[in-house]
Amino acid sequence: MTDSAAKVFYEFSDFRLDPLQRLLLARRDGRPVPLPPKAFETLLYFVERRGELLDKATLLKAVWPNVVVEENSLNQNISLIRRALGESPGEHRFIVTEPGRGYRFVADVGVVAAPARAEFAAPSTAVTQTSGASPRERKSIAVLAFANLTGDPAKEYFSDGMSEELLHTLARIPGLKVPSRTSSFAYKGRNVDVRQIARDLEVGVVLEGSVRSAGERVRVTAQLIDGSNGYHLWSQHYDREFGDLFALQDEIAQAIVRTLRVTLDGDTAGSELVGHLLHERPTRDLEAYHLYLQALAVLAIVGDSSLLLRAVAMLQKAIARDPGFARAHNAIAALRALAIVYDVRLPGTLAEAEADVLRGLALDPSLGATHASLGIIYAAQGKWLSAEERFHEAFARDAGDPMTSQAYGLYLVGSVGFLRRYAQLTLETHQLAPAWVPNLMNVAVAHMLIDDSETAYQFAALGRDLGLPPTIGPLPDMYAQLAVREGRYDDAPEFLIADPPWPPTAVPTRSGRCFACYAIGPRAGR
Repeated sequence: MTDSAAKVFYEFSDFRLDPLQRLLLARRDGRPVPLPPKAFETLLYFVERRGELLDKATLLKAVWPNVVVEENSLNQNISLIRRALGESPGEHRFIVTEPGRGYRFVADVGVVAAPARAEFAAPSTAVTQTSGASPRERKSIAVLAFANLTGDPAKEYFSDGMSEELLHTLARIPGLKVPSRTSSFAYKGRNVDVRQIARDLEVGVVLEGSVRSAGERVRVTAQLIDGSNGYHLWSQHYDREFGDLFALQDEIAQAIVRTLRVTLDGDTAGSELVGHLLHERPTRDLEAYHLYLQALAVLAIVGDSSLLLRAVAMLQKAIARDPGFARAHNAIAALRALAIVYDVRLPGTLAEAEADVLRGLALDPSLGATHASLGIIYAAQGKWLSAEERFHEAFARDAGDPMTSQAYGLYLVGSVGFLRRYAQLTLETHQLAPAWVPNLMNVAVAHMLIDDSETAYQFAALGRDLGLPPTIGPLPDMYAQLAVREGRYDDAPEFLIADPPWPPTAVPTRSGRCFACYAIGPRAGR
């Protein structure tokens, strides 16, 4: 996008294109028209070169610079644009296809100067540069994954663990809203404006940081950022011995609470409770804690049986060092639930997996994710009512956990055949974690099953923009089925893969049980 483009709007037909806010808007009421990022870039490139004949090679190079993608990605973007603009099949009010030559944007386009305040800008995407977050808004904080600056990728678990522990501690402070790890860690490794993250997660303050190490010492830098304007509220670095890890986490958390004290309604009487929470350590054994953090890192790399087996082994070692380490027991429960979901065969039976979860709950019944793990196990056993009870227990403890929301929809609601309710749950999960890529595939497939092709295309395209391969999981079958529905019979075979990740009997049908097999692997639907 050129500098001049950033200072203008493009108007055509009933639409206004805002390059600065990256929005397609309805001119009548300023309502944003949903369009994935790459589809927006394609439309903007068309509009800026309206009337020109653009061949596929030119478009691919412009929209995906320095990345090799298939022509099908461009075709899907153009289909999404046509749907967003309300173009019916066979119409060419906006984009004309010239067979063998390329595409041309043919609608009349007006160029208008952007006003000081864009009257069509959506309130949810506006950025305030002057006034900071209000005290009420600052009662919410997102903890991002700390950057690993040690130079050793093997220590990634340690920087993640620092963020995880701070998140866990802050989440226990009354009156402070803290999005889950799944929601905030979804931005890890992505260059996203902190103001956008704050808007996505509906928080007033964002905590980010980094970890460096030298020998037996570690330096942690942490900073609080006002989510409304990107300004720093507080920043500090800490140099400590590795053995002082828990004390360091307490110190950082105390500093954050002091900075946000105004958001706690100035209730100094509650400071003793806050201090108690900050000093409650997960284990007294530092080596057990490191084993736990390393195992936890595997949750971000799902589907690899060797990794799951290794993670369970590490957690068992951690428990051997500290049998009362409740979070390690709960992590084993979560990994066993994942093994069921991804059809990874861990030693033991479903009954033994259930016993693992119950042991974790006996040690610490406060974690909603552990109740959700038990819900997945009961669903895999066909104990639908027991699964429902467990998921309700999970929501009662953490209603904002997207993993619980996704699991409830996919492994229970969808599996018993309530596909429209399941599709609705996928969108609710997306609101909790807009950048969480696995759920984008979930949304797409669920809406394909209820014949909402437009939503399926939109979320599949958004997933591709965020790095989701188009050949993963059920996506190839989804694209093939959508092509058949649209009468593009010759295109359908191109989406299919030669070696599907599960047996060909696991196909999408109107049966909820078969849907579970299709979406998450053969064992979970049995």
